Amino acid sequence: MFCEFRKIKRTGFFPVWLAGALLSGGFPLLNMAFRAENYTGLPGSGISILLKANWQTSAMMNLMLLILGACILYHIEFADNGLQKMLTLPLRESRIFLGKFLLMILAWLTALAEECLFYGFCCVRWFPGEPFLPELLRGFGWFFLTGLPTLGFMLLISSLCRNMWVSLGAGVVLVFAATLVPETSSALSLLPFVLPYRLPETAGTGDVWLSLAAVFAELVLCILLQRILTLFRRSAL
Repeated sequence: MFCEFRKIKRTGFFPVWLAGALLSGGFPLLNMAFRAENYTGLPGSGISILLKANWQTSAMMNLMLLILGACILYHIEFADNGLQKMLTLPLRESRIFLGKFLLMILAWLTALAEECLFYGFCCVRWFPGEPFLPELLRGFGWFFLTGLPTLGFMLLISSLCRNMWVSLGAGVVLVFAATLVPETSSALSLLPFVLPYRLPETAGTGDVWLSLAAVFAELVLCILLQRILTLFRRSAL
């Protein structure tokens, strides 16, 4: 992972990531600043109202952030045939993939922590005196876990596309296609690009455990696919 940090120093990854996290976290703040009267009178806890009002938009922005980050990380590998040269060395491509995955997890946690601060500020400002921290951490912990399969599969797609715009376009199509999945479809709602749109409180206990099992299964599938594709790519050299 430390090698991946050195690679992205001059790629624009950090400014793009911080700007994206700021945009995603600032949306609920702007929403409350201009439309506070629409939410402050609603029944329920303040954090629950905020999450229900902004979750779909925050989820889309965060998924776009994951897609953009994955595309940038693999674009630097394909530039000047860097990845092809590395594959001729006694170096496992799975280590490269794992390093990028761990780096993205760290960046993902940083972005979610930044967004938590915005949501916390909104709670203190417009819903003073209400406890919000446990539900806020539970919500963003859920979003972190359900975003991992999306992150893994987006890195996998980016590793297959030499042109960054192809992988970026594929990710954008998948994100917007996920918004068309009906909420009543329990099977389709477990897909990697669809699952992050679901709030944990909208699902029963059984659905939550099923979703977490789907996250684990999708991560295992992503790792297996990456290993298989690595073997095919090396045999083609």
